[in-house]
Amino acid sequence: MTQIHTSQKQSQQLSLSPQMQQSLKILQMSSLEIKEMIDTALLENPFLEAAPSNTAPLSTDSAEQDNPYLTYWSDHNSKALDETTFDTNANPITLKDHLTKQFGLCPTKNDIGFILIDAIDETGFLIENDLSQDILDHPDYNATLRIIQSLDPLGVGARTLTECFKLQAKEENRLTSEFEYVLDNLMLLTDKGPEQLAKKCKISISQLKEYIAIIRNFNPKPGLSFSTNDQTQYIIPDMIFRKNHFGWTADINPEAYPNIKFDRASYQAVSQSYKSNDDLIYVNKQISNASWLIKSLEQRVETLYKVSRAIIKRQEIFLNRGMNYLAPLKLKEIAEEIGMHESTISRAVNGKYAATPFGVVELKSFFAGSVSVDQEGLSNKTIHMQIKNLIDMEPKGRPLSDDQIVISLKAVGISVARRTVTKYREALHIPSSYERKKVSAALSL
Repeated sequence: MTQIHTSQKQSQQLSLSPQMQQSLKILQMSSLEIKEMIDTALLENPFLEAAPSNTAPLSTDSAEQDNPYLTYWSDHNSKALDETTFDTNANPITLKDHLTKQFGLCPTKNDIGFILIDAIDETGFLIENDLSQDILDHPDYNATLRIIQSLDPLGVGARTLTECFKLQAKEENRLTSEFEYVLDNLMLLTDKGPEQLAKKCKISISQLKEYIAIIRNFNPKPGLSFSTNDQTQYIIPDMIFRKNHFGWTADINPEAYPNIKFDRASYQAVSQSYKSNDDLIYVNKQISNASWLIKSLEQRVETLYKVSRAIIKRQEIFLNRGMNYLAPLKLKEIAEEIGMHESTISRAVNGKYAATPFGVVELKSFFAGSVSVDQEGLSNKTIHMQIKNLIDMEPKGRPLSDDQIVISLKAVGISVARRTVTKYREALHIPSSYERKKVSAALSL
C-alpha cells in the first residue's frame, strides 16, 4: 500500500521547478480553463498562433514540432462514427469541480485536500469509508478537513447531519453552546419527542421551537443545492469513448482543445530585427514559454489518453451495459498500470469528462469501491446510487423500510442483504424510515 510520508512529499514538492508545478496545474485544469489559458497565451505571446479548429492530426516531424500535442489524437478522430452516437452537449459543472477550484486557490492547498474532495458525495457529505487509513491518520488530515468545510456551499464536507448543521450555524453566528447541545441531541426529537428534548437541554418548548425553526432553514444536503444553482457553469467533454469493430477506444475531443502551434514566420521576422540585448532576452523568454506551453499540453493529453485507455479496459462491461455494471476500480490500480503517481491520476480525472453512448460522464465516476453481492463485479457506488434514488422517490410521509428497499433492488436485478442496505443507507447519512417519518412530523410543529 502506498504510504504518505510528509517529509518525503515536502522534499519532492520543493524539488519541483516552477514549470513542473505549472504542468501539474495544467493537468488539473478543466477544458474551459484550458481554453481560457490558451486564449490568454495567444494574446500575450507573439510566437504562438491558432491553427484551424478542424485541423487533422499530422504525422510529419515538422508538424509534430509545431504542435506536438496533436500527435496524440487517434488517426480516426476525424472520421465519421458509424456505430456509435454521442451526446456531447455541455453539462452543468459538478460539486467536485466547484470545490476543487476553490481549494486550488488556497495558499495551504495539498494533496490531502484533493483526496478529501474526491470522497465527498453529491449531497456534500464526506464519506470517510472511501478514504484509506493512511489518509485518516495523516497529520494534516484535520487541518485540511477544516479548510474543506469552510468552502462553498455551507455545510459541505460534514461527516454527519449534526456536523452539517453545526457548520451552517457557525457560519451564521448562531452556534451558541445551548444550540450546539440541542443539535447534539437532535435524535431525541425523533425517539422521545420535543418534550424530552427540551427537558434534556433544559430549555422551554417555545425555545426549542425557535431552534427547530432555525434548523428547518438549514440545508441537510448542501451538495444538492449547488447542483440546482441557477448560475450554472458548463463543461465540454475532454474525451470521447466510442466503440468500433475492435472494441472500445478513447479519443481526444477536438472541441475541448483549441489548436495552437509555433509561429515560425513571426520568429523569423523578429529574429532579423533585434535592436538590443533586451530584445534578445524578451524573444528567448517568449520562445521558451511557447515551447513549454505546447509541451505541457502534450503531456496533459498523453496522461488523459493513457488514463482513459486504462479505464476503458477495466470498465468495458459498464460501457456496454450501463451504470448498474460499474466495476470496482481504485485510482491506485490505474496509477500502477500506467506507471504514474496516484495523485497524478487524481488530478487527471478531476473535472474531466468523457462522452459515451449514454451521455457525458465524469472520469472520476468510473472509480468505485467493491461490495460483496451476488452480481459479478458490482460496485458499492452503484448500490449507493440505487438506494438514494429509491429514497428520493419515496412517498411523502410513507418512507421505505430497509426491507422494502431490498425488495425494490431485487426487482431491478440487484440482490443484497438487508444489513448491506442499512450500512449503505447510513453511509449516505440517511436516517432509518422510522426516523425519517418522525423528523418530518416534528419539523412540521
